[in-house]
Amino acid sequence: MKQEIIEYGYADSKWGYAYGEISQKGIRRLILISEKGAQHPLNGIRNDEAIEKLTQAMICRDFTPKDLQFDLTGTDFQQKVWRELLNIPLGKTASYSEIAARIGTKAVRAVGTAIKNNPIFYIIPCHRIIRSNGEVGNYFYGTQIKQDILKYEQSLIK
Repeated sequence: MKQEIIEYGYADSKWGYAYGEISQKGIRRLILISEKGAQHPLNGIRNDEAIEKLTQAMICRDFTPKDLQFDLTGTDFQQKVWRELLNIPLGKTASYSEIAARIGTKAVRAVGTAIKNNPIFYIIPCHRIIRSNGEVGNYFYGTQIKQDILKYEQSLIK
């Protein structure tokens, strides 16, 4: 069986240092990390330029997430949640319970867990999920980064 080659790399982003992976099927992972070299796939080929292009496109909004190809690894439920997040427009937010309702489940906590495990920072916009009471709520990379991203996106639609 032929082993799939993953391109991986590191790049600066507007919100911190990013690590990404791209397979032949699409974007597999994009996360913020604290130090370069902390992550990489065993069968990978380093390509910082590809990840730099991805982070720059992300900031410049040179794409719509629905136009991108993804190579997501997760349960069917997680993937359903992550794909639903792509339907939240730039500058808008939704609550965990709204996402649960949209995918036809009452399992709001399970939706929250899936969102927490989102492997593709910013592009799959888990930062647009807020609490039902309107509070920003927690974020894997910290509340301040979440607030900064939401503020940045609001500036793009004005």
